[in-house]
Amino acid sequence: MSRTTIKCLMEGAGGRPRGFDSLRSILAIAVVLWHTSSICYGLDGEAWLWTGPLRPLGYFIVPAFFALSGFLVAGSLLRNDLTTFVTLRLVRIYPALAVEVFISAFIIGIGVTNLGIGDYFTGRRLYSYLLNVIGFVHYSLPGVFTENPVAGVVNAQLWTIPYELYCYGVLTIVALIGLCRRPVGFMMAVVILNIFILIYATYGDDTLAFAVRPPGGLAILCFLYGVGFYLVRDKIPMNWALFIGSLIAYTGFVFFAETVYASAVFATYMTIFLGLKKKKIPLISGMAKYSYGVYLYGYPLQQMVYQSLPAGKAWWSNFLISFPLSLAGAALSWHLVERRFDEKKKSIVAAANRLRDDLRARWVGPIPGRGVDTPRN
Repeated sequence: MSRTTIKCLMEGAGGRPRGFDSLRSILAIAVVLWHTSSICYGLDGEAWLWTGPLRPLGYFIVPAFFALSGFLVAGSLLRNDLTTFVTLRLVRIYPALAVEVFISAFIIGIGVTNLGIGDYFTGRRLYSYLLNVIGFVHYSLPGVFTENPVAGVVNAQLWTIPYELYCYGVLTIVALIGLCRRPVGFMMAVVILNIFILIYATYGDDTLAFAVRPPGGLAILCFLYGVGFYLVRDKIPMNWALFIGSLIAYTGFVFFAETVYASAVFATYMTIFLGLKKKKIPLISGMAKYSYGVYLYGYPLQQMVYQSLPAGKAWWSNFLISFPLSLAGAALSWHLVERRFDEKKKSIVAAANRLRDDLRARWVGPIPGRGVDTPRN
């Protein structure tokens, strides 16, 4: 009897099942909804979500984003040379991030700070906040949101940015040593890494496994498993029995700090399984292109709604007000920033490749017959 593998399902959907778009949108909505508890009631008010029966859901959202990202970028890594791949990732992440950081610092921050404009611009935190653009995360701006339940935090969601950069750094090393061309070897390496981290978290420094919020290491593992699942897509069966088994295993492992890292492969399986579904969810699927913007703008807008509007102080009303604002910000980000850079990616990649070849020629010598690489997403 033939098995329904990841490869079979992808080929049946023309290479890009619609479920991935729906899943990206749902995860972005879930991030905003989840944050309403801390936005409105503080970190203590959110703690019961992380330690109670909803813990598996909370621990799934961000790792699922990473698993989805790993699975989708693996194809780009195989289709393109390393310079093109890295350039495409930078074009995807940095323009929208940079604009969001500057909007938070120079529009939202100025609008809601409790300091005078002179004190705001002379505050050291303003300029350290700008380092978020290059992945050095800072959460505070001078006098901003200081009376909110999560005091002084402008955008807590930026904690994931360094881990995403770590993922691309690891993937770059993997490409340089050629491990991405050895699918089984790559998966074995990820499993060995997973076992090492699991042992270290159990018998070593237990600060790796946080009681609240999924640890960054779990997100990185899910990213790497996502890459691995793509590389061995012709070998991994996809069916409801394995999905339910993964759900049970994931739920059991994620409740304990010592075993949370063992949940990574099961979280990844569930993510890819759901993403491979063909059914398109009306409205939800169409929001996929805005998911990154919602992810970036959701938290600062939720904080602003809480501070500025009496109606924004209950979790449900905060969500009902802030999510449409986040979606509007994400739409502007897509149409004014992300899409424009996406349309220019061929010329940006060509410039990056020319720079690479110039540097290589300067240090190594000219490369005869070198053409221009064309990015294939």
